[in-house]
Amino acid sequence: MLMSQRAFPVVIFLWSLSMTSICRCANLNHLKWKSKEHEPKKCYMDSCGPPFSYQFIPNPPRLDTECTILVDFEVAHDYFKGYFSYNIQGPGTLHFRDKVDATPPRPYLQGEHFHRNFTYLLPEFIPAGIPFHGNFTLINDIDQLLICGTVFCEFAPN
Repeated sequence: MLMSQRAFPVVIFLWSLSMTSICRCANLNHLKWKSKEHEPKKCYMDSCGPPFSYQFIPNPPRLDTECTILVDFEVAHDYFKGYFSYNIQGPGTLHFRDKVDATPPRPYLQGEHFHRNFTYLLPEFIPAGIPFHGNFTLINDIDQLLICGTVFCEFAPN
């Protein structure tokens, strides 16, 4: 009887150690899951005009790194000159807006295939993991829509 009375607290102590380990593992798994949930998500685009294909390199875009967007589409209207406008918004005051010349290297007629790489450098001052969305349009010289899209993304750290 004396032996079983001594063994009982030891069993309870061992059981509490094993439960603590299980709880710690559960907490670690929860933290791993939570951190994975907050990894930067890959970018994707939705078309709001004629269909086009795209690819981000790297995806998600990395801060302070050259990034490239490959765009490929069939030209819906003759394209001799034009402009590219974009509007990027994130939380708070993160907001970029611009309109730039987008004259192609050669004229494209309706029905031709257009393939272009746009390379840019994401500035360091944007915090990593910030979600953003942007709208962009490519318009020809007589204000006809060539492509239009909305992008959803998060910046990744360098």
